[in-house]
Amino acid sequence: MHGYKSNDPNKILRVNAENLDAELLNYLIRYKALNFKGRMSGDVVVNYESNIPRFASNLGIDSLFINNDYLGNLELESNWDMQTSVVDLNAELSRQDLKMLTANGSYFPDSTG
Repeated sequence: MHGYKSNDPNKILRVNAENLDAELLNYLIRYKALNFKGRMSGDVVVNYESNIPRFASNLGIDSLFINNDYLGNLELESNWDMQTSVVDLNAELSRQDLKMLTANGSYFPDSTG
């Protein structure tokens, strides 16, 4: 992990994960109806401007299980468009060479985060 939380938009927090236990998501999300398992690798970059987090990520979860159901391997990419204040998301879930799900969308953060 490099950097720190700051209201200066030029300062960022960068997290690089290699083979991290996806059960960490259970702690971070704190939604008891979901239980994550798997191994995470990738990069997440976060900065704060006016206390609103802005981020970009390229994250993969190998052998993703949710509530003990095997879903496959997840690739997730997000990019914050600074001009529109929109986070564009792309996700792909696959099992071996078979794409099970491809999803694209946008997240519109507001002052509540």
